[in-house]
Amino acid sequence: MTWSLMPFNAIFYLAVMFLNFPLNTSGKTLPVVLNTWQFTDASDKAYSVMQAGKSALDAVVAGITVCEMKPCAVNPLNPNVGFGGKPNEEGETTLDAMIMDGLTHSSAGVGCLKRIKNAIGVARAVMNYTKHSLLVGDDATKFAKLFGFPEEDLHTNNSYKTWLNWKAKNCQPNFWKPNIPGANESCGPYNIPQRKRRSARLGIIGESNHDTIGMVAIDSNGNLAAGTSTNGLGFKIAGRVGDSPVAGAGSYADNEVGAAAATGNGDVMTRFLPTYQAVEFMRQGHSPSKAAQLALLRIAKRYKDFTGSIIAVNKKGEYGVASYEWTIFKYSVRHPGLTKSEVISDAPFDPSKVKETPCTAVNTNKGNTILPYPYFILFIAVLVMQN
Repeated sequence: MTWSLMPFNAIFYLAVMFLNFPLNTSGKTLPVVLNTWQFTDASDKAYSVMQAGKSALDAVVAGITVCEMKPCAVNPLNPNVGFGGKPNEEGETTLDAMIMDGLTHSSAGVGCLKRIKNAIGVARAVMNYTKHSLLVGDDATKFAKLFGFPEEDLHTNNSYKTWLNWKAKNCQPNFWKPNIPGANESCGPYNIPQRKRRSARLGIIGESNHDTIGMVAIDSNGNLAAGTSTNGLGFKIAGRVGDSPVAGAGSYADNEVGAAAATGNGDVMTRFLPTYQAVEFMRQGHSPSKAAQLALLRIAKRYKDFTGSIIAVNKKGEYGVASYEWTIFKYSVRHPGLTKSEVISDAPFDPSKVKETPCTAVNTNKGNTILPYPYFILFIAVLVMQN
């Protein structure tokens, strides 16, 4: 039988084209942004920034800034992010924030920032103008003023009344351990005894006493970013810095894999770097939801009364969340399939049904899906052309 080579030459060149241009089977899925809680103004702002052609890093800063300047609130009488939130035990409101660029792997944060509203903006300035990863306290405020951030009072009438009400209840609950005499029944100052090892109480952590926005984004170019901002725990001990400004704890981003951000008991979460763990679990091939569950599971094994959530997105734009011990955790998401941000409720996962099983590592070089069929076509074409 005689075969014409022309059709197979055509098949050969078509196969080569397919090999050089991987097929994306997921359609238009980027950009994507999601953030903790029902702060849709923040996610809409971040999405619009990416739609205008700016980077995921720009989007995260812009979106979180909305919540710092508004400020955002689950309960309008109790702002959850930014100025006017619950103060520390001395009556002062302080802020923590950080950002991380998945493209350059740069990260920067501010902790215990005083009298400056735009904490995420100051974190961006730390990234842009210094070689440091974290500035804290009054010196962070001095740095912010150097770059033109106005010094402002972060109190409101409501936050001041909240502090007075707490004082009237003998400063209960608070975050001192039981081995401090009088701490569980009165306000300080306390008589500090010799140090003894005692079990820690985690304090009161809940939707009404936790003040964090965590945000992750991936832009149309596939670049990832993550960030957080918070006024921290209500009535925290003065000087406390939580997980939010710490890379790998509050948030984490890596262009090769994905990004994650967290909310919950920051004092515990800092010890486990859960957002770093979530990204590494995605690197192993786990879905964003499973990766977030596994990261929280490591904490829950040691702290049964821990409360927290993680949001995550991978480099394909697939996203997921996991929450532990919240009654219901809510998050906001925006992507090309939505005309405005959507608020989604997530119930806590059952730790007994989640196992840390091995998973094949993902290819971190490209985000598109390469179909195997061109290889088969090329193989057949070569065989026929050799006859």
